[in-house]
Amino acid sequence: MGVAAENVAARFTVSRERQDASALRSHRRALAAAEAGLFAGEITTLETSAGPISADDGPRHGLSAAVLKRFPPAFVPGGTVTAGNSCFDADAASAVVVTSLQRARELGAADGLLVLATDTAGVDPELLGIGAAVAAERLLQARGLAAASVDLVEFNEAFASQTLACLDRLGVDPERVNLDGGALALGHAYGASGAVLVARLLAQARRAGNHGSLALALISIAGGMGTAALLRYELLSGAH
Repeated sequence: MGVAAENVAARFTVSRERQDASALRSHRRALAAAEAGLFAGEITTLETSAGPISADDGPRHGLSAAVLKRFPPAFVPGGTVTAGNSCFDADAASAVVVTSLQRARELGAADGLLVLATDTAGVDPELLGIGAAVAAERLLQARGLAAASVDLVEFNEAFASQTLACLDRLGVDPERVNLDGGALALGHAYGASGAVLVARLLAQARRAGNHGSLALALISIAGGMGTAALLRYELLSGAH
């Protein structure tokens, strides 16, 4: 996958400088979000023999542009993808409840994300990182929407190169994505990352408090696949 990330960087002209800047932005946003307590409502404390764990240990306080610049290419000699602008493996779990609006109201849910549409696409495995953009293009075109018109976007940042290539293709400003940091800072928990994206979007939609706002979750998958989900924030206390 590291070699494929290099392929994506080369094919879609994503520079080392942009990749490093994206990684630094992710770390700084994650640190700021943690300091502001924005993750507190989403994390369940784990009791371990070494003591309780109630925060992610991924974001690096000491990371800077100068530090990132010192990282050597990790996968291809002379390449641009490094350990600094790639995600790290993370142990984590995430859970979401998928149900009908009627059942959600019966359970007393005050709000939620309504699933409007999903799509999964297959691409050249050597360019696997672009899969999420292809899936999102089809999904949005079917709904007559432009990605830039979506209010909230979360992209699983496996590599900065693929994140930027997908957002460029969709016409989405990277500054609007992963508002509280992403996998470059928090890690990529295999099997949990998709649910993490949805949990993050729900938390952000709640903060904004904008009923009816649209959210887009994107993830590229090893082997040449990509998945996208279009969601809408709904208040469930009244009739909608």
